[in-house]
Amino acid sequence: MGRIGEVCYRYRKVGSTNDVASRLAADGAAEGTLVVAAEQTSGRGRFRRPWASPRGGLWFSVVLRPRVPPARVPELAFVGAVGVARGVRAYPGVEAGIKWPNDLVHDRRKLGGILVEAGGPAKTRWVIMGVGLNVNVAPDNLPPAATSVQEILGRPVALARVLEAVTGELEIAYRSWLRDGFAPVLAAWRELCTCLGQPVTVRTASAVWRGVALDVDGSGALLLALDNRTQRVLAGEVLFGSDTP
Repeated sequence: MGRIGEVCYRYRKVGSTNDVASRLAADGAAEGTLVVAAEQTSGRGRFRRPWASPRGGLWFSVVLRPRVPPARVPELAFVGAVGVARGVRAYPGVEAGIKWPNDLVHDRRKLGGILVEAGGPAKTRWVIMGVGLNVNVAPDNLPPAATSVQEILGRPVALARVLEAVTGELEIAYRSWLRDGFAPVLAAWRELCTCLGQPVTVRTASAVWRGVALDVDGSGALLLALDNRTQRVLAGEVLFGSDTP
């Protein structure tokens, strides 16, 4: 199994690093192959929402080939969130946390996110983990309610060093998941989560619920306390009080 970043493709501009990495994976790219772009013109997040990816950010994707059942692939979003949060927290002052399931936030403002996509026959041959991180993105280029490492620290930081820190922690989290399973990853995720125990709004494709985020279960589903019951949420978006529609 190759280490993350052992093979690295760098681009000035691509449509989507996930798309480039997927094509490389289809051609046999080794596990750990990294695709990094200075800019994405068609970056996307969860639910295929457009993701602004201007210069100054860290936009990359990793080819992974875990030998696990397809049902376990969504766990990698939690693996990615833990690894990226830990990598960014290497910079004192950047208190990166996680908002369920895989948004990176600082003081409730979005710092980055993870997108996991499976590919190949029956979606089992490879997994692409895409990471978007606002590092030195100018404030004028940030979406509302977002922030950047530069804005938090009051100075720009070297993208190469951030990439090294983040991919190093991703490597540790990924190998831990392969070796020890999902439970240790979930324990680390809970320590970094900013929404557990908080009143939130959860928006899904078919409903909007307001309650308290209690916990996640063993599969990573959010457990939301409503007035008279607990709602299990498999997929959706968590909004804090000031963000609610």
